[in-house]
Amino acid sequence: MNLRIILILAILAIIVLAILFGRHIYKRSIRVRQRLQMGQIFTNITHELLTPLTVISASVDQLREDAPQHEKEYDLMQLNIQRMVRLLQQILETSKSQAGELKLVVAQGDVMQYIYNTALCLKPLMDKKHLKFSIECNPQSMMGWIDTDKLDKIIYNLLSNAAKYTEKGEVSLQVWTSRNYDYIYIKVRDTGCGIPKEKMRNLFQRFYDGEYRQHKTIGTGLGLALTRDLVRLHNGTISCESVEG
Repeated sequence: MNLRIILILAILAIIVLAILFGRHIYKRSIRVRQRLQMGQIFTNITHELLTPLTVISASVDQLREDAPQHEKEYDLMQLNIQRMVRLLQQILETSKSQAGELKLVVAQGDVMQYIYNTALCLKPLMDKKHLKFSIECNPQSMMGWIDTDKLDKIIYNLLSNAAKYTEKGEVSLQVWTSRNYDYIYIKVRDTGCGIPKEKMRNLFQRFYDGEYRQHKTIGTGLGLALTRDLVRLHNGTISCESVEG
């Protein structure tokens, strides 16, 4: 029991330290205009923190085998580990984007099926908040050249953000193609609280936290900014329409 508590505290401590240290390093780098150095620092931090997370994850798996009766506790630990890994990946991608080193690495695959399966992974999050969740892809299958890692981050950030600010109602994802099948349109819609007009212009700014405190949730201000960078990397555009309330 003591070991499980230590593991949970270790995960929480790493999460807090990564967010605080990441912000501190970023702001300091901006002040001294050393963007390239900042990117290298972020890369080093990310790799250093990913190593103990791997060890913690392996320890949780070992505990699961030795004492399987605590399944819920292990699931909670692994959930927090995965959240931490995603945060570190966003920090790494953000630093690469700032340094102009973010590049597409594409392979041929079923674009529609990949988007659908990625979105489906967020269904437990929607169920936890009792939100109606729908996914519609038209056509249901289409081959293309995609960077699955970056597409995953785009879909995850948009849907998780929609769920974060929606207390009741629904979240939907619609994907369709242009007539010549050379563009894909991705539309995420929610019945959340809406965004005031004066705050819309800052929506995709890095470290803009939005109204997450009012919704008793957490935010880093990285998700939508990184999403914008990844969409632009695909020669795409991203925009938002919202009505407050």
